Amino acid sequence: MAGVGAMKSKFEENLGKLHYRINYEEASQNLSITVVECKELKKMDILGKSDPFVRIYLMPGNHKELKTKVIKKNLNPLFNEVFKFVIPLTEVMKKTVVFQVFDWDKVSKTDGIGEVQVPLWQLNLSSPTDEWKSLHKQTGTKDKPVLMHSARSSTASMPRSSSQPSLPPTSPPRRTRSSSSSDDEQKTPGPPPPVGAPSLKYHLHYEHAQKTLVLTVVEGKNLKKADMLGGKPDGFVNVYLTPGTHTELKTKVVKNDINPQWNETFRFQTPLPEIQKKTIVLQLSDWDRFTKNDKIGEVHIPLDQVDFSKMNKEWRTIQPPSKLTKSPKPSQSSTRKSSKSSSDDEKKTQKRSSSAPAVQGPPSLKYRIRYEHPSRTMVVTVLEAKNLQKADLMGGNPDAYVQVALNQNHKELKTKTVKNSQNPVWNEDFRFEVPIAETSQKTLSLKIYDWDRFSKNDPIGEVQIPLWQVDFSQVNEGWKNITKMSAKPSVSQRPPSQQRRGSNSSFSSDDEMKRSPNNFGRIKYDLSYETTSHTVVLTIHQAKNLKKADLTGKPDPYVLINLMNGGVKEMKTKTVKNNPNPAWNETFRFNIPDMASKTIILQVYDWDMLSKNDPIGEVHIPLSHFDFSRKITEWKHLQKFTGKIAPAKRTSMESQSKQTSSQRRSRSRSSSSDDEKKKPKAPSGPPSLHYKIAYQQSSLVITVIECKNLKKADLMGGAPDGIVEVYLLPGNNKPEKTKVIKNNLNPVFNENFSFQVPYADIRTKTLIFQVFDWDRFSKNDPIGEIKIQLGQLDISKPLQELRVLQAITGKPTSVRSPPSSSTRQRSRSSSSDDDQKRQQNTGEPSLNYQLNYEQGSQTLVLTIIKCSNLKKADLMGGKPDPMVTIFLRPGNLKAVKTKVMKNEQNPTFNETFRFQIPLAEVARKTLTMQVADWDRFSKNDPMGEVKIALSQVDILRGVSKMSILQQVTEKGSSSDEEKRGNGPLVNSGESLI
Repeated sequence: MAGVGAMKSKFEENLGKLHYRINYEEASQNLSITVVECKELKKMDILGKSDPFVRIYLMPGNHKELKTKVIKKNLNPLFNEVFKFVIPLTEVMKKTVVFQVFDWDKVSKTDGIGEVQVPLWQLNLSSPTDEWKSLHKQTGTKDKPVLMHSARSSTASMPRSSSQPSLPPTSPPRRTRSSSSSDDEQKTPGPPPPVGAPSLKYHLHYEHAQKTLVLTVVEGKNLKKADMLGGKPDGFVNVYLTPGTHTELKTKVVKNDINPQWNETFRFQTPLPEIQKKTIVLQLSDWDRFTKNDKIGEVHIPLDQVDFSKMNKEWRTIQPPSKLTKSPKPSQSSTRKSSKSSSDDEKKTQKRSSSAPAVQGPPSLKYRIRYEHPSRTMVVTVLEAKNLQKADLMGGNPDAYVQVALNQNHKELKTKTVKNSQNPVWNEDFRFEVPIAETSQKTLSLKIYDWDRFSKNDPIGEVQIPLWQVDFSQVNEGWKNITKMSAKPSVSQRPPSQQRRGSNSSFSSDDEMKRSPNNFGRIKYDLSYETTSHTVVLTIHQAKNLKKADLTGKPDPYVLINLMNGGVKEMKTKTVKNNPNPAWNETFRFNIPDMASKTIILQVYDWDMLSKNDPIGEVHIPLSHFDFSRKITEWKHLQKFTGKIAPAKRTSMESQSKQTSSQRRSRSRSSSSDDEKKKPKAPSGPPSLHYKIAYQQSSLVITVIECKNLKKADLMGGAPDGIVEVYLLPGNNKPEKTKVIKNNLNPVFNENFSFQVPYADIRTKTLIFQVFDWDRFSKNDPIGEIKIQLGQLDISKPLQELRVLQAITGKPTSVRSPPSSSTRQRSRSSSSDDDQKRQQNTGEPSLNYQLNYEQGSQTLVLTIIKCSNLKKADLMGGKPDPMVTIFLRPGNLKAVKTKVMKNEQNPTFNETFRFQIPLAEVARKTLTMQVADWDRFSKNDPMGEVKIALSQVDILRGVSKMSILQQVTEKGSSSDEEKRGNGPLVNSGESLI
């Protein structure tokens, strides 16, 4: 018995399988993707096994590279790694997860093994997904895969994108294809198929949270050929939910197979009381290319007899087709969703439309336009046409389709072709993501064509709809007469603003923008609003095709930002030299409790070293027009420069901003030559640092605002080139750094640094700011530092302070606060590397660790802080090269290791390991930490171990302890890293920050 999976294996080689889990938490908007393991991977090298790892992409979109660790010499690698994304549900439903498996190679190019694509709109995100999938051949390049599932959307679907948004509650049912293979079927077997009689297997359940009936047509058995030609049938299934009208749904055609496998899912969004009044009819047909499809039989499923409290998996014998059963006709109010019309659809449409009587009157088109404000999407529905005439000389009725475009040169979308009909019915939706503020500057074009197989399609006519005439507060539905097709919309169709001046809209291509008579260029920016702090966040990304303001060369652009009526000092981006398409990617923050009558003005200038800077153009952004419930990204064309903001206004703004300490801006800019020309003034007070500390959503956000009264630290004189280094210890000893502000006694940084740290660990941390005078050719000169024990602060609300700098005590490594009455110990800060070398190596070998349990994420968190007084374990003498291996037993959870600290008797690790394990199982576990002396050429020598029975430890309160190493009683297996885990290990070996 050969199904589709068996037929496929003849033509595609077996690349292996991937096990993954996907879970979405709507409350926290967290998307968790777990790469569990792979099996039976294809061997890519001639010698030895593969060294596999997996790259993860969330497409469409850009994010930093995400990949698992490399598992060497293993064709069945176990990863158990979790990757998390914070993303709204509306955006999740547009994404596809792409897993690409590679064979790592140190010397030559990394080889691609295969990939798996998982469109998230096909998943039930209300519950976790745990699946195996077979790898297929990789698409695109190793840096940019190509989405395959976007190819399923037809020309009759919404605007081309690599994603498909979720259906609103009022939408008709949508078909999604299940990617389950024969392996998936073996995991959840239903009742055995009947032998001999033609039968059909289906799955049926109801998602109560989504109010959705989910039907999966799985497979058929023992189908008979329905025509006289003999052979095997080409089976497909039509799906009807009766009584009622909806778009016809059907599976793919599986050719020449008496046991076809479809595995296709259909979803109906209908309340349960209504569902129980309906019947599902599954009609099986034998497809024929040249004649009418022959019916094989049908299955009726009365839904009032179905138990919707469980998943129903059943085999049903196929009954002869009923003469009384009629296929429901699609209603005009229904909407076809992203399915290509096949020859069967065209034959049925042809039969239906050719019998329609001719109607007298002018040719006209019916449409519907509505605006979805939450998703900022305009939905255009092409419903039907009447009295269309054949556009060529052949006579008969036209084969009509409609092209849909928004503005000139927009990428055109089109409906399906309805053949041989004067009154075609399409009922197709097209979606355009466009801000409501820009709709008035656009015109919707609907062009009707007569399709021709062998010659050019003939135009029938068009309908032009100026959107400034449309009321988007309601649904707009109507008929319009079809007029002769024109190249451009008439002047009367354009909005008044476009009759007077150039359009402020964002064109779909650079070519059209270059042809615009008022071409000053265009600029891209983001706007969002933080309701808790009443802060507008503006990000200026880039500009394109900026006009040169002087007579020679390319422009050196920068942007001035002003907030009219806002009392905020003027701000400026860096200057990008000799570039008409600059990229800034700088962020500015405005504290604005009341946005009424506020306008942000972006003025673009061409910087000049020898003469006055020349203005290029400007953009006005009225804040009262925007919906700040979500992030806004826009392109806007620059308008003619109206003049610089008056200095008096800027002075008043500046004075108000000095009075309001909460109006702070977070941006990244480099100092311009104008700043360098300013002469420093003598400092009027002690050097100090202005900073802000806030804890938001598991992140500690540190803002370095500015420094005051800095002194030059070397002998060259002048003002210092200030830079601030930020440490959060214990943790990664590598600091976060601000930009360098040159030649300034009072540098303003306004830079944010975010540290992912659990709330329970905040009190163990020490925050250190170190201010330096940057030097290009020698070591940076220290100016001062500030140390803050976070355990002494109330971080439940933001803290903003201006503190005097103290003398720098040395480069921080790890920090320990004085002992307290609690069981927690903080890492201490050595004043310098020399202090560490002078530590006394007396006493017994010991290990310092911290242990606690996070109930929210069900995670056991272990931190290996340091070892003390270690002895060389082999006969070579010298100091040991220690490392720590952690085992959690009983169970198959793999062992994890710290890094190796070479030639060190008192190594400091500061590494955190997280084990996802239920609290009920923790008490049965024993934690073993084995310290070994690493050796490159021989077996590692054990130095001692610490064993902890977790049932005897209060892990909910946390433990911080220095334990003496005991003799090793059990050695870890060398294959520990290849053992399968019973839970994923998250962020193995992360630093304490």
